[in-house]
Amino acid sequence: MTMIGREIEDPVLGILGGMGPEATINFQRELLAETPAEIDQDHIVTLVSNDPKIPDRNAAILDGSESPLPRLQKNAKTLKEAGADVIAMPCNTAHYYYGDLKDSIEAEFINMIQTASNTLEQNGVERAGLLATKTVLDVGIYDSYFANSPVDLVAPENKTRLMEAIYAVKRGDHREATQTLIPVIEYLERRGCEALLIGCSDLSVLSIESELTEYDPITLLARESVERVTERG
Repeated sequence: MTMIGREIEDPVLGILGGMGPEATINFQRELLAETPAEIDQDHIVTLVSNDPKIPDRNAAILDGSESPLPRLQKNAKTLKEAGADVIAMPCNTAHYYYGDLKDSIEAEFINMIQTASNTLEQNGVERAGLLATKTVLDVGIYDSYFANSPVDLVAPENKTRLMEAIYAVKRGDHREATQTLIPVIEYLERRGCEALLIGCSDLSVLSIESELTEYDPITLLARESVERVTERG
C-alpha cells in the first residue's frame, strides 16, 4: 500500500471531514480516546481531509443550492488514493449523501447513523431526544435508519433555537450555544426521553448538562473506526 509516496503495511483510516472543522478535530480527539494505546505505535494510522470549503449541506438539501456531493466524492477519492482502507465521515447531515459516496469509492465506508441506531437498540433505549440540524430532522435522515428500531426518536419542538445553537458553535461561542440548548433539552425531558442522541457533530464539542443519558454518534463512530481498522491489522 502506498501512502504519500511511501509503502506502509498498516491499515489506514481516512477521515472525510471539514463539516465543520472543529467537529473534525473533535472526532480525532475521540479517536485517540477510543484507542487502547500505551505508546505512539499502538495508535492507528490516519489520513485527514479537513475541508471547510465543502458547500453548505443544509442549504443544498433544503434550498437546492450548490451540492456538496462532488467535492465530497473528490475528497473521498483522494483519501483512497493516498492509502485509506476505511473511511469515516464525522458529519450527520452529510450522511444524506452516504449512498452515493459509498457507491463511488472502493473502500470500506462506515455509516455513523446506522452505528448509532445499533448502539441505542443494543443498550435498550426506548425513547431518545434527537439534537440535529433542521435538515436532518426535516428530511428524516435518522428516521430512515431507525425505521425498524424499537427506539422512539423525539424531535425538539423549537428547531430554530437548535440551529441557533449549532451556528453559535461554528462561530466559536460555546457558552451561547450551551445556554441556547437548555430549553430545547428541557422540552425533551418533559416528553419522557431517557436519552439524548447528539445528531450534529458541531454539538459534540459542547459539555451538555442533562440528566439524560448521552449518546454521541461521533464517539460511536470513533469506536467503530478503531475496531474496523484494528480488524484489518
